Amino acid sequence: MRGPFSFVHPDHGLRADWEGWMETMKYDWMLDVLADLEAFALANDMQDLAAELADLKLIAAADIALKEANETEATRAARGRQNLH
Repeated sequence: MRGPFSFVHPDHGLRADWEGWMETMKYDWMLDVLADLEAFALANDMQDLAAELADLKLIAAADIALKEANETEATRAARGRQNLH
């Protein structure tokens, strides 16, 4: 079911419904926190910590992408099962 709102995604320029946008944004806060921690580490001359946090951002982004892909596939499969009934 589509929500009443639609928008143009700022990164992709794709139109999407509000619920879909909220779904794609639910993990982004983690990347924001890691970026803030990395910036703090750099500003306070903690180079090793900043480097580790930069690596963690990449790992988190990959894990989030995989999780979102799995969730999308599960949602599609569930919708497909609903359409069969």
